[in-house]
Amino acid sequence: MLGLTGFLVSILPESVMAPILVFIGLEVCSQAYAETDKRHLAAVTICFVPVLANLVFIQYNSLMGAAGIGFPALRPDFQETYKAAMILGNGFVLTAMLWAAMTAFLIDGKIGAAAAVSWLAAGLVTTGLVHSPFPDGRLFPPWSAPSASIFLATGYLAMGLVYLTIHFFRRAETD
Repeated sequence: MLGLTGFLVSILPESVMAPILVFIGLEVCSQAYAETDKRHLAAVTICFVPVLANLVFIQYNSLMGAAGIGFPALRPDFQETYKAAMILGNGFVLTAMLWAAMTAFLIDGKIGAAAAVSWLAAGLVTTGLVHSPFPDGRLFPPWSAPSASIFLATGYLAMGLVYLTIHFFRRAETD
């Protein structure tokens, strides 16, 4: 582990570090809401979705490990929930930034920029940088992207197309 956090985690017990990290996280959230223009608060809020998904995924793994339960032993409906939390949470930092950018661009009426960010997200999905379908979050080359990644990339491409369609209809209305 590198950096101050890694060093502190290596020398301090988890019971000491966890409350400190929670406090820091809450303070960062508080500052984000306090310093962000009111009309962009939705962009700040959407950032928390992939972060919370990653937290849920970590907790699932901890509980399953403590109970000695493997993925195959889960009921099919819970396997789907587990996979959804995993895929949404993998690459959560980058996903949060992309979603916030898209949301901010939409709020500001920069629909073309939102489409570009959506298409960038589609490209990143095909490498596993966001939404990796593997429990360890591993990366992969685009030409060997798993079907789940292709499906998600298609969703981002379609979303960008919807944004671009809206952009052109809005332009036509103003002409």
